[in-house]
Amino acid sequence: MSVRAAPIEQAPVTATARRWRRRLNIFPYLLLAPAALLIVVFSILPVTYALLMSLYRLNFVRLERFVGFGNFSTLLASSETRGNLLTTLTFAAGTLAGAFLLGLILALILNEQIKWRAGFRAIVLVPWITSQVASTMLIRWSLDHDYGLVNALLNVVGVPPISFLSSPQMAMLSLISTNVWRTTAFAMVLILAALQSIPTQVHEAASVDGASWLARLRLITLPLMRAPLLIVAVMLTMGYLQSVTPVLVLTGGGPGQSTEVLALRMWNEAFINFRMDQASAVAVLILCINAVLAIGYLRVLRERS
Repeated sequence: MSVRAAPIEQAPVTATARRWRRRLNIFPYLLLAPAALLIVVFSILPVTYALLMSLYRLNFVRLERFVGFGNFSTLLASSETRGNLLTTLTFAAGTLAGAFLLGLILALILNEQIKWRAGFRAIVLVPWITSQVASTMLIRWSLDHDYGLVNALLNVVGVPPISFLSSPQMAMLSLISTNVWRTTAFAMVLILAALQSIPTQVHEAASVDGASWLARLRLITLPLMRAPLLIVAVMLTMGYLQSVTPVLVLTGGGPGQSTEVLALRMWNEAFINFRMDQASAVAVLILCINAVLAIGYLRVLRERS
C-alpha cells in the first residue's frame, strides 16, 4: 500500500502569492491618479517648459537658438532687474510683517470664547474670498486723489488730499497695505488652526499654577506653535513673491517703475514686450528665490526643533 506524500510547498507558495497580490494592489494608486495628473499637467510640465525656454532664444514661444545661461546673464546684468529685486523684497517683507502680525492677533482673539465669534470670522474672511481684481479696483477707487472715499473722509476732518499713488513711497505703502488687508485672513485661518490644536489641558494647568494670559502666550502658546508659524511664513512669502494682480491693478508698477516687482516684470516681458525668453528667465529667478527662502525657513525650523 503506497502512501502519498503531502505537498509541503503548497502553504509557503500560497502565502507568497497572497503577499504579492497585496503588493500589487493598484486601487490606492488609481485614487491618487487624478490628483497626480493635475499636478503633472499644471505644475511640473509648466515649470519644466519654463526652464527649457529660459535656455533658448525664442521667437515668441518657438525655440530658435540655444543660448545656455545667456538670458540670465542679460537679466542679472540689468540695473532694472536689481531695482525689481529690491522692490520685490520690500513688498514681500512689508506685507509678510503686517499680515503675519495681524493674522496672529486676530487668531488669538478668535480663539477665545467671545460673543459673535462666527460672524466676526466671516467678516474677516471677506477680503480673502473676494476676487483680487474686484477688491483691488475697490481700493484703487477709494485712494483716488480727486474722487476717492479716503480723501473725502480726510477732507471732512480738515486734512488736505493725499496723492496715495503718485509718489513712490506712498504707492508702495498703499500696495503693501492693500495686500495686508487682502491676505491677513489667510494667515489668520492657518494660525487659528494651529492654536486650536494645542490641548486645552496645558493652558488650564498653567492657569491653575497662576500664569497670566501673557505668560501662557509667551511660555506655552508661541513655543508650541513655532513649526506651524514658520510654515505659515513660508506659504505667505511664496505667495507674495509671485503676486502680480494687486500690483498690476493698483499701481501698474508705477509711478515710474517704483512698484514693479519681479512678477510684474515677468508679465510685462511676456505679454507687453513679447520676450518670452526673458520672461522665462524672470520666472526661474523667482523660483530660485522661493527655493532659497524655503530652505532657509526649514533650516531655522530644524535648528529650533
